[in-house]
Amino acid sequence: VTMSKEEITTQARERLLDICRRIRMPEEFLDRYKEHLSFAKYVHFGFEENEESSLYKAYLEFPPNWESEFLNKPAGADSFTLYLGFKWDASGSGKRALSRYTCYPLIAPEQMMTRLAALYEGSLEMESLEIVKGFLEAALSRTGHDQILYLEVSEDNNPRRSFDINMYRAKLRLEDLHPLLLRMCLHFSISPERFRAVYDPVKAKGFGHLSGGMDRKGKEFLTVYYGVEEHPQEAGAPFTGCAGQESN
Repeated sequence: VTMSKEEITTQARERLLDICRRIRMPEEFLDRYKEHLSFAKYVHFGFEENEESSLYKAYLEFPPNWESEFLNKPAGADSFTLYLGFKWDASGSGKRALSRYTCYPLIAPEQMMTRLAALYEGSLEMESLEIVKGFLEAALSRTGHDQILYLEVSEDNNPRRSFDINMYRAKLRLEDLHPLLLRMCLHFSISPERFRAVYDPVKAKGFGHLSGGMDRKGKEFLTVYYGVEEHPQEAGAPFTGCAGQESN
C-alpha cells in the first residue's frame, strides 16, 4: 500500500503511528519512524509470508527535487537517503532489519556498472551482472542516463548488497525485454511454462524498475517491477512514489 502523506488530511502523524503500533512495529523502529516521519512525503506498507516467517514492512520516502538540486554538480558526486525501510517478523522471532536506500542521482552509466560490479564481487559467476547490463542498455536506447535513478541498499549486521534501478521514464514494455526475461528464467532455473503463465497476461504492461544483488543470506536475486501508471495529478513529478522495494 502506497500513499502520499499529504493525502491523509486529518491527524496524519497520529494515524500512521497507530498503524505501526497495530502491526506490532518494534519499539526501537517506532522511535526511528517517529523521528523521520515529518520529513517523508510518501509512506508505504507491505507484507509477505513464506514457510519461515511473516514479514511486515513500513517505508518512509524522502524525495527531494534532486533534478534541480544536482543539476550543476558533477554526475555521481553526491548521494542521499531516498528511503528508510523498517522490516520485522510478525511472528515474534526477533528478526528485523532497517534498510537504507541510498540514491546516486545523475550517475553516468559507466560509473553505475562499476558500482554494480563491486556489488557482485565474489559471486561465483557474473551472469546476473550481464543481464542487468542488458536492461540498462535497453533503457538507455530510449532515454538519457539522467532519466534513470540508481539506488543501493544496505542493512546493518547482514551480508545484503543490493541495488534498484528505476527506469520508468524509458517507457519500455515487458514485451520489449522478452529476451532478457527469458535469460533471467534460464539463469534462475525457472521453467518456460511457469514463465509464460506469468508473462503472457502482463507483457503489454510498462516496465518499471529492476532490483538485484545478494540477499540477507548471501543468495543472488533479481526482481522485476512493472505495471505502475503515472497518476494524472502527479504527471511529470520526478520518480515519486516508486519504492516498490518490497521483496528486497
